[in-house]
Amino acid sequence: MLRVDATHQDVARACDEAVEHGFAGNAHFQTDDILLEGEAVTESKLARLLEVARESYDVIVVDTSPFFHGPMLATLDRTDELLMVCGLDVPTLKNVRLSLQTLELLSFPASRIRFVLNRANSKVGMSKKEVEGALDVKIGFEVPSDRAVPLGVNRGAPPVIADTGCDFARAIRVVSKSLLTTEQPKKRRKFAALARA
Repeated sequence: MLRVDATHQDVARACDEAVEHGFAGNAHFQTDDILLEGEAVTESKLARLLEVARESYDVIVVDTSPFFHGPMLATLDRTDELLMVCGLDVPTLKNVRLSLQTLELLSFPASRIRFVLNRANSKVGMSKKEVEGALDVKIGFEVPSDRAVPLGVNRGAPPVIADTGCDFARAIRVVSKSLLTTEQPKKRRKFAALARA
């Protein structure tokens, strides 16, 4: 846990302690370990955490809430690319459309938003083409519905590690490679947010 008056070094140390090393040098943060003595995570505290992480990692992916509240806005302010997750259902499309309108009001550049179609292979009476038409966007990535996902969740083992050959893991690798191959200025780390609607 961090103190309210934590220094830059305290934040860096907390990041190091909270990081769980995964595969091939990748890591992810367990945000519950970084909460500040039961306090709500404020924009300034989150901003400090993200800046420290940016110094240590080539790509940082933040799974944000679907709500445009303080911490999400602080994350958005530091986002190089926003991956907007959408699905094959009307309520999700409505929420994605509202999110896009909000992002436009916030002057977030549309050129920095890419779209991920979740459960893209589900047979639910809606197609990728219909989603693209309803949102007036191009889907950049398709992540399939895959039995490996709930199995991985139940076992506590992410499919991209535990079942590297599954369709879900292959799709996530495509998304990951696209983040890594995008032109990055020297000494500037990539920061991507994953927004759910």
